[in-house]
Amino acid sequence: MSVAVEWSDGRITSGATWIDLMEKVRGMQWRDLTVEEFRLEMAKRALRWSRTEIDPWLTPRKFFLELQRAQMLIVVDDEEVGS
Repeated sequence: MSVAVEWSDGRITSGATWIDLMEKVRGMQWRDLTVEEFRLEMAKRALRWSRTEIDPWLTPRKFFLELQRAQMLIVVDDEEVGS
């Protein structure tokens, strides 16, 4: 099983697990961020992008679902629901 998200430019990022996906997305940032810095930065971006407040400390799966709610990405493959 795998998980994947699609970004607004059509790129798809996938991982074996939600933790793996989070690490890949964290590694794609312009500067090195700790896990904590990455989560806080993404929450800040969600607020700027769509004025959506998200909890940066959710499980990785719920965190990405919150980023989807903020319209920053689309979850296209989710191992939890077998999509």
